[in-house]
Amino acid sequence: MDRPAKRTKLLSDSEGSDDDQDVSSSKQPTLSVNSSYAARFEHNKKREDLSRLEEKYGNPSVSAKPSFNGRQRLSSPHPSDDDSSSGSSEDSDADLVTADVDEEISATLEAIRKKDPRVYDANVKFFRDFEAGEAKEEGRKEKAMTLKDYHRANLMAGFTGAEREEVAQNEEGVRTYGEEQEGLRRRVVGEMHGLAEGSQDEEEDDFKPKARGVHDRLPANGVEGKLAKPKKRKAARITETDVASADKDPETFLSNFMAAQAWRPTSPVRPHAFDSDDSDEERRADGFEEAYNLRFEDPALANERLQTFSRDVAKYSVRRDELTGRQKAREREKEKKEAVQREREEEKARFRRLKIEEAEGK
Repeated sequence: MDRPAKRTKLLSDSEGSDDDQDVSSSKQPTLSVNSSYAARFEHNKKREDLSRLEEKYGNPSVSAKPSFNGRQRLSSPHPSDDDSSSGSSEDSDADLVTADVDEEISATLEAIRKKDPRVYDANVKFFRDFEAGEAKEEGRKEKAMTLKDYHRANLMAGFTGAEREEVAQNEEGVRTYGEEQEGLRRRVVGEMHGLAEGSQDEEEDDFKPKARGVHDRLPANGVEGKLAKPKKRKAARITETDVASADKDPETFLSNFMAAQAWRPTSPVRPHAFDSDDSDEERRADGFEEAYNLRFEDPALANERLQTFSRDVAKYSVRRDELTGRQKAREREKEKKEAVQREREEEKARFRRLKIEEAEGK
C-alpha cells in the first residue's frame, strides 16, 4: 500500500511573520497635535480656573509684577511688618556716637563745604569701619515697675505711708557700698581729730563749737596737690538764643550743635529704691510661685521660669508604644487638614499667577 502524500502547508510560520511585519510597518500610527486647538484649550482652562478661584477667594489687587509667597495672604500684596522690621536696628540713644565719630563727621562736613576732591573719589573713606567692641555699653534698662508691683513691694516691706523720710532719702539716690564706707571713714577720722583737739582745751572751749578736723577739710576727690583729679570741662549747651541766631552764623551753630550732642536724649530718671530691693530671694520665690500657679494660663512664663524634665524616654529604649485607635484617628485627621491646607495654598499660588499673566497681557 502506498504512503499518503504529505499535506502542503497553506501558511508557513516564516511567511506569516513576514506578512505581519509588512502590515505593521505599512500601518505605523502617527500622533499629530493641533497647536491652535491646544492653545485655545489652555486659554479656556485658564479663564475657567481664574473665574472659579476669583469667586472663591475674591479679586486681589495685583501690581505690575509682584513676587508671591505661598504663606503670605492674598489680600495683602505688600510684605508683612515682620519681614520689613527684621534685621533692622537703630541707635536711638546715640550710644555709638563717640568723640572720634564727631571728629569724622566734622571733617566730612568741612570737606563737603570746601568741595574737596576726595569727596568725589569712591575709594576714599571718611569714616572708619565700626567695631562692636569699641562701643561703650550703657547700663541695661531695668524692667518697668507696674502699679501692681509697686503695691506688692509696699505690702511686703510693711510700708503704710509713715516712712516719708526714708522714701525721700531713697529718692535722692542710692549710695554704693564704697561711698558708704568712705563716708563712715571720714566721719570717724573727723571725730577722732575733734576729740584730740578738744581734750587740750576742754576747760576753755566748753561752750565753743567743735573745730573741724583736718580730714574734713580735705577735698572730696583726694588729697591736695598731685593726687587731686583735674576738673572736667563743662560740655557746651545749646540755648534758645543760639537757636534763634542760627541763621546768622550757621557754621558756628552747627559746630556747637555737634559739640554739645544736642540730638541725644536726656538722661533717664534714676529708679526709685525700695526696701524690697534687698530681698532677692523673696522676689525669686514670688516669681516661681506665680509661674507655677499660672503654668496653664501662661505657658510662656512657665517655660521661662520653671525647669522641667522630659519624660519621653520610650524612644531611647527598646520598648515601642503602639498607637491607639483614637491616636490613629487624630493622626489621620491631622494629615487630612494638612492636605487641605496645602491644596488651598497651591490654589492661591495658581490664582496669583493667573492674575499676573492677565495683568501682563493687558
